[in-house]
Amino acid sequence: MTTNRILNDKIFLHLNVGTKFDHFSGVNIIRPYWGAGLDFATFIPKTRYIIEAFAGDPYELNSPRYAFQTGFRVLQSDTLSFDFTVGMQPEYDPYHPIDGTEMWFQIGIRWLIDRFRPGGTPGDPDGAKGLFHKRSKSKKR
Repeated sequence: MTTNRILNDKIFLHLNVGTKFDHFSGVNIIRPYWGAGLDFATFIPKTRYIIEAFAGDPYELNSPRYAFQTGFRVLQSDTLSFDFTVGMQPEYDPYHPIDGTEMWFQIGIRWLIDRFRPGGTPGDPDGAKGLFHKRSKSKKR
């Protein structure tokens, strides 16, 4: 997972990759799992617009291979925010062809906890450096 901050935090780019294990009708399937999202500053203070695409519901066995959601994130503090999103993915039934779309509305709470860091120390206030961070040359001793 990586987050890249762009244009003085006006845009955040989130990328996630991993694997998903499905067990269906006695067959074990390991398939890639991915997600990509953008998080934009808005003209409303402490409110951001979010849009995400990902490899379907991670908790649903044999889910569709893609899904989308969009909405707003309200930043309550540095460690607490609320997401209000609407999403969609193709309906899926492994036994019958379905031509339709599932839609949902979701309210989420994001709570960032530093307690799991060594010594319980706060993280870098500027966040992670991200995948595309320009690394400085090591200093000579």
